[in-house]
Amino acid sequence: MPFQLVFLWTDVLIYVLLAAVIGFGLYAARHEHLRAPWRLVARRPLAAAAAVVLAAYAAVGLLDSFHFHARLAGGDGRYSAEVRSLLDVLAAPLRARTEKTYSAPFATHAYTKETVEHPDGRVAREYPRLEHGGAHLEDPGGRAADIAARAALATLAGLGLWAVAVAGLVALRRRRGETPASVWRRFARGEDEIPWRTLLVTLGAVLVLAANAVGLSFYYHVLGTDQVGQDVFYRSLKSVRTGLVIGTLTTLVMLPFALLFGIAAGYFRGWVDNIIQYFYTTLNSIPWVLLVAASILSLQVYMANNPEAFNTTAERADMRLLFLCLIMGVTSWTGLCRLLRGETFKLRE
Repeated sequence: MPFQLVFLWTDVLIYVLLAAVIGFGLYAARHEHLRAPWRLVARRPLAAAAAVVLAAYAAVGLLDSFHFHARLAGGDGRYSAEVRSLLDVLAAPLRARTEKTYSAPFATHAYTKETVEHPDGRVAREYPRLEHGGAHLEDPGGRAADIAARAALATLAGLGLWAVAVAGLVALRRRRGETPASVWRRFARGEDEIPWRTLLVTLGAVLVLAANAVGLSFYYHVLGTDQVGQDVFYRSLKSVRTGLVIGTLTTLVMLPFALLFGIAAGYFRGWVDNIIQYFYTTLNSIPWVLLVAASILSLQVYMANNPEAFNTTAERADMRLLFLCLIMGVTSWTGLCRLLRGETFKLRE
């Protein structure tokens, strides 16, 4: 095989969560009492717009959750020690185009002055040209026109993708004896149960923005570069998976504690309520940052004493991220617990 799959702990949890969501969707589709609330949500324009944005966010996170070792050239069957993802492969040009240090968005010159020696032997302090950002321009003065032209082409490409998506949707939603034009008018007037107008407008905006970001990123650093010269747009894409993992796993860890203790305190009251209140009040009194720092430090000590359990840098970083999610989940359930306790009190009365 040209690659060797790598299953990180957070990757597995994301796959399990995705399978659970798909399974619940299939199960809910066969039961009216579960399908009815989601049907009401789907009819809201704001929910349709949010679904498109979240789907784009999740797609980037899933692309960055498929990890592997690439086969080394030479045909001897060895694989690289570096762990890469599908997102790394797709964004390989962004990953490779590094500068010396900081640069501004769409810049052609570095952010700080350097000592530059000219061909005539003259030495001066000036802003040097970037190695990759705007390197295709012979005259940096034409940057604005070049950006405008490439943005226009990218916008047309995004609109083309949007038109293909609209045509496919019209074909799927076309009723017997109905023309495509009438389907489009029905969508535009909002006469369907699902707010397709809002959904399609949001999809068009996402596709146009994505096309512009991708199209311009091959010629410029769209968001600039950081201290070590890495493309900030690439780093932003890589951070999507981290946000997805922290948001979902922390919530999943926190919910059982909040539901169990909150409902139990409100329902049983008395000494059960007193114990649970004392427990989460004590937990709240401990600075959250200290708990996280102490836990991560303990994990660092464990990894230092057991290096054979973590073969790559990616595995060590993934374990730190997973441990951070667990600690955040264990320490952040108190607010929801108090809310559920109060609501249970009201219902019990």
